Amino acid sequence: MSKINTNFRKFIKDVLELMRKPVMSVLPGQLSFFLLLSLIPMMLIIGLVAPLLSVPLESIVDLINSGFPADTSSLIIPLLEEKTLNYSTIFLIISAVLLVSKGTRSIMSVASIIYGVEDKKNIRGIIKSIIMSILLILLFSFIIVIPVYSSRILTIINKLDLISKVSDNLIFLYGVIKWPISIFIIYINIKIIYTISPNKRINPKSVNKGAIFTTVLWTILTSIYSFYISNISSYNVYYGSASKLIVLMLWIYLISYIFVLGMSINANITRQK
Repeated sequence: MSKINTNFRKFIKDVLELMRKPVMSVLPGQLSFFLLLSLIPMMLIIGLVAPLLSVPLESIVDLINSGFPADTSSLIIPLLEEKTLNYSTIFLIISAVLLVSKGTRSIMSVASIIYGVEDKKNIRGIIKSIIMSILLILLFSFIIVIPVYSSRILTIINKLDLISKVSDNLIFLYGVIKWPISIFIIYINIKIIYTISPNKRINPKSVNKGAIFTTVLWTILTSIYSFYISNISSYNVYYGSASKLIVLMLWIYLISYIFVLGMSINANITRQK
């Protein structure tokens, strides 16, 4: 027990020391700027792909209405409601992917600075950027789709002609396993991004602590943000749409800060070995 306490105190001390480094006042802001630029294109891609996965478009529209200011929502939603795959839609998807890749390039640049390696822009970097773009889209899609499918799965269970006790047990089981599975998938995505983003070979085991740290804090922050969107934003009369934008920007900055801090933890562990 004493060894666990000692290791935990050392971990907290290392984290506090990393937070005081000058890069932690610069890199999270840089990353959050590009993630904010990538967010709307990412939502467009998710909205355009969602119907192919049988996710109701209305759910995506409701999410955008609740999470974005009214002026921004009014620009995004008409594009999502385009039913035909025409040249403008294809151009929109390509443009969105390119903008999302700017966010992943920023992650790679941040990783190079933290690990102290040169940020080379070559074919390998382009391939990694594409892979990370897909991972980011999957990560945000998963965060969005899980609430959608949660209600649908529970509705299906309730509609099944089962004994009441069996139905209740299934609902309880789903409620128990939903969050562990969600957290595990988020952790795997973050771990892969941490492993491939630096311009050097990284041992996947060396990013475990940072990935766990980021996953736990991301889950807590996202839960708080989701609670705000569901219960508070609609009642904010004084600030109106501005409050949604401010909270969205704050959320993106905080998850960027945590992401950079988690990567710094991994780099610090690598240097100590």
